[in-house]
Amino acid sequence: MTTNISKYLLLTLTLLTLAACGGGGGGGTTDTTKTTATVKIALSGTLPAGTAIAGAALTLTLPDNVIPELVNGAVAGSVVTPSGVFAGGALVPVVYKEATASSPGMVVIALASAATTGVAETGEVATVTLRLTNSAAPTAGSFTLDQKVTDTSGKVVSGLSAIVSGVTLQ
Repeated sequence: MTTNISKYLLLTLTLLTLAACGGGGGGGTTDTTKTTATVKIALSGTLPAGTAIAGAALTLTLPDNVIPELVNGAVAGSVVTPSGVFAGGALVPVVYKEATASSPGMVVIALASAATTGVAETGEVATVTLRLTNSAAPTAGSFTLDQKVTDTSGKVVSGLSAIVSGVTLQ
């Protein structure tokens, strides 16, 4: 009889030990909240023959909970980088217009081609890195753009539009 009790006691302790073993994974969920949006801006359309783009002034309207990095109240130098056909180009200090109750936030960008003769093609012109707050997850359609593109003689180039060609969340 004590042999049977010992066997049942050993079996019970073994089962309790196995039941107490967890999967080791912690059981929690992984935080997948993104904190940064990388926005690619491109010029789209047909460039008139014999025209070269010297620069572009862009106003990027931001969705809610998307803002640029600020340093002492000014837009950080790392927020906008000329890229694509404007890679290596010049950039005027970027201006941020904070959102109000009646209007969205905006980033005003002015950049110029690195080539003194301008560029004779359209495509990506800038990469903009923005901060996300309150679990924002914007898409390309969340942003709007206004643009003024100028040629090497300072004239406005018609027939082109600025688009958000991609958004990567990190």
